[in-house]
Amino acid sequence: MIQNSKCLRDLRQQWSKGASEKSSQETLAATLSEIVRNLQPIKNGYLITQSKLSRWESGRASPGILELLAYAHFFDVELASLLNPAYHTLCRPEMEVISCTTKTESENCLCDLESGGRFLVFSRFPSPVFSPEATQNRRFEQISNQSLEDIEYYTIDSYLQFLFSPIGHYTLSQKININDLYINIFNEDNPKKHIRFFSLPNANNHFSDFELLHHGKTLIMLAPLLLQEGDVFIKLRNEEICKQVNELYAHKMKKLSANTTLLRLGKKALEKLNDGIPIGEAINHFYLSLERSHPQDIESVSNILHYNIG
Repeated sequence: MIQNSKCLRDLRQQWSKGASEKSSQETLAATLSEIVRNLQPIKNGYLITQSKLSRWESGRASPGILELLAYAHFFDVELASLLNPAYHTLCRPEMEVISCTTKTESENCLCDLESGGRFLVFSRFPSPVFSPEATQNRRFEQISNQSLEDIEYYTIDSYLQFLFSPIGHYTLSQKININDLYINIFNEDNPKKHIRFFSLPNANNHFSDFELLHHGKTLIMLAPLLLQEGDVFIKLRNEEICKQVNELYAHKMKKLSANTTLLRLGKKALEKLNDGIPIGEAINHFYLSLERSHPQDIESVSNILHYNIG
């Protein structure tokens, strides 16, 4: 049988609130019949009888897909929950919560999900996979593989803060190494590796970090939970939402034209800071170099730096 008979029976009993079995079955059968007729008007004379519903609950017969849809609609439950547990592995719920109890488990889970490529949008630079402690694990090895498609979007704000903010998680030498990793991985000659920097419409805009997977058909993001160990991810399979997200960031969001150029200019700025050059002079050199190579990007950068040149 396709249905979970016990689940059907339990739903009715909880809903009927003490009514007799036959009476509640008759009432529910009439309600489900009306829902099915609305779902498919061609079934004008369609009727679910009390005896038919009783056979579904006992497992002596199975409802069809329309009847199960009617159950799911009326009781406001997932269709998969109404199926025999033997069929659960064949179901792909639209939203899934993935709980990982350790950081290693989280990294391995993401590594498996990203094995077909990813489209990452991240509010901070760098993403955790490029942090010094993560560059020895399997996930970094996979991301750095030049045959894996990897498109990464970062705000220009986060990159400039990474370069020039005196407050942060990384030492100057670590910043240089991280920046070099990005330069080496996002090779302009490789069509499968792309890094993009974009500017938010205004400083009050906020967004959640996420990845699009499976050729843009699955979205995964970190759940808003703070755990001492591990992570909880929300996995969403909704083609329309994924399409809108991809359209926004890939086509509508204002992106800078200097992508790998920014990384190279950032490398020079970090090296100057490492040589003891004052931060104001390093920013000035970065700004003027960008103005010469990509003047169309200057407005996005100067709005963030609030730095008066000249």
